[in-house]
Amino acid sequence: MHADFQAFLSALDSKGELRKITTSLDPNLEITEVADRCMKMPGGGPGLLIENPTGYGMPVAINTMGSEKRMAIALGVGDVQEIADEIDDLLKPEVPASFADKVALLKKAGRI
Repeated sequence: MHADFQAFLSALDSKGELRKITTSLDPNLEITEVADRCMKMPGGGPGLLIENPTGYGMPVAINTMGSEKRMAIALGVGDVQEIADEIDDLLKPEVPASFADKVALLKKAGRI
């Protein structure tokens, strides 16, 4: 996992999943237009960091979780299917037959 959103953005950048836009863009229509075009690209397009939104002193990050690859990076896994499998495992516990099975079930409950 990432310590904060800035660390997540750094991880995206290091993996080539973030495009930095230095051109000033208006947040009212231009940012949404650029983001819409990117999101319609194959694979969800890149995550975007608009560094100079017109009229604001803070950058805007958009489409940072718009692909399975970026979702996996956000969740700290190799593939989002790992999380789906873990949730499935937690939701369908087997009835424990032995003491060891009961202890294992308690460990599962701790993950929740």
